Amino acid sequence: MFQKTLFCIIFINILFLSKVSYGYFDPLKCGNFIQKKSKVEGLDVKKEAMNCAWKILKNGGGERLFKICLKKEILNKVKDEQETNKITNKTWMIVKKACT
Repeated sequence: MFQKTLFCIIFINILFLSKVSYGYFDPLKCGNFIQKKSKVEGLDVKKEAMNCAWKILKNGGGERLFKICLKKEILNKVKDEQETNKITNKTWMIVKKACT
């Protein structure tokens, strides 16, 4: 009885953890797509997009957290707030198609 219960608990935990950690993030597809589409508004965002995708999306974060991370990274290159928002939104559309 105890072994059956223990097996069920372990099995459920394995199923739950596998869906939580890599539920929708596909790193191979993500990396290949971002490598091809790295120019957004004339700015190369490949490094920033990949860093934020790995930090945020891999751990289950979504659009809001990704945009915050990317905006911080882009503000180092571009000082204009409106331009940064445009770059962030367009980059998210690319990453959304590729990574999720």
